[in-house]
Formats: sequence, structure tokens, C-alpha cells
Amino acid sequence: MLALLACAACNAGSNNKQQADSGINAPSPSEQIAAARNAAREEAITKSATYGEHKFTVFSKGDGTIRSLTVAAVNLKGDTSKADSIRIPDVKGFLKDVAVADLDKDGNPELYCFTQSKGTEREGSVYALSFRNEKATTIKTDSLDKIDLEGYKGQDSFYIEPPYLVRTYPLYKEGVINADGKQVTRYTLKNGALVQK
Repeated sequence: MLALLACAACNAGSNNKQQADSGINAPSPSEQIAAARNAAREEAITKSATYGEHKFTVFSKGDGTIRSLTVAAVNLKGDTSKADSIRIPDVKGFLKDVAVADLDKDGNPELYCFTQSKGTEREGSVYALSFRNEKATTIKTDSLDKIDLEGYKGQDSFYIEPPYLVRTYPLYKEGVINADGKQVTRYTLKNGALVQK
């Protein structure tokens, strides 16, 4: 009888040790949430572009739901240790590229930030600023935000081809898996807005 009790005590101790060991290895709910957030968090992306005496550095960071762009603008002929900083909140997609141009030919540079969402459609967006006397003004991009276009399924590409901002994307026919051609749309900058040519 004593031997049986001793064996039962041994087994209980062994089970408690296994539970304790599994408790050490298993992450707590708060650790699981933190791990999921870290997995979803976007690595910080930095892109730079220069135009004449102006240099722009764009920092992108955020997670799957909240992203922002921070633009540091420096006049290379002035004090390069000082940079004016502009923040663009609520950004759709991840920063893919930046470009600087003077599409309206007013002698002042514009900064164009191109983003793309993840997933199968990879929809593109443009965030743009115009700089005059070191002050930034937002350029309206409403005409580019329309995604209810015939044959459109994302996969946008944007680039500058002065005096235009050019957008391309593959065209799809309804019910067809593969693309059937490519759409090329050009935009000009007029009165602080990008408008389709």
C-alpha cells in the first residue's frame, strides 16, 4: 500500500513538472498579441530624392492598419543640419518609391510618394506635396483614387515622365484570369491638383 502511494506521488510530481514545463514554453495571451503585432508591423522604409538644391527624405512606418509618411525637406544651399518635417497620416499601402519633379513648371519642386497595398491586387496610391519657399502644400490626388475603373484589378505602377505623372496597370476582362492588355493614363498638375489628361 505504501509502495502504491509512493508511486502515485511520483506520478503526480512528474505530471506537475510537465505542466510547469509546458507553462514555461507556452506564451501568455499578452505575449501572443505582442508577437502578432510585431509580425504585422511594417519595417521602416526610407527613400530619398533630390531636385536642384532640394533634398527630400521620406520615412514610412506603421503596421497593417496604421501607416504614416514623414517627409524631411532640406535646402542643400542652407543649413543642411536643419530639416523641415511634414507628416502624412493615414497612408494606404507601403511606400514603394518617391520622385521629385516640377510638372507645372512654376520653378518649385513637387514630391510624389508612391505606395502599394499588399495582397493580390496591390492597389497603388499617390501622396504628393508641392514646395514653395520651403513651405509644403498638399496636392490633390482625387482623380487617381478612383478604383471602380473597367478592367481594373490593381497592380498599379507610377512614374514621372515630364510634364506628366504616368499610371499603368494591367486590364482584365470579366471572368478572365490573365490580363488582356495594359492601361496607360497620364496626369498633369493644374491648380494644385493632379488631373487626367
